[in-house]
Amino acid sequence: RNSYSPVVLLPGNKSVRLAVNNPVIDGRLYLSVTAPGTVHLYSTAGALMYAGFTGAGLQSIDVSNMPPGIYILRVGNLREKI
Repeated sequence: RNSYSPVVLLPGNKSVRLAVNNPVIDGRLYLSVTAPGTVHLYSTAGALMYAGFTGAGLQSIDVSNMPPGIYILRVGNLREKI
């Protein structure tokens, strides 16, 4: 049985919005963005765990090598704790 986090839509400018729903499935972080941009994933200690560019739409990032826990996802100037 799976449990899912609610979808989080972060308000932003008209070109960038971020939606995350049960972020990690099978070692992949799924997110949807309305415009291409740079994605950063940080540990709660502030260590940069991932940096990359993503296109608009539904995207996934391989996070299978990261330990389970809480991370800070940043796309542009939007941030969300996941």
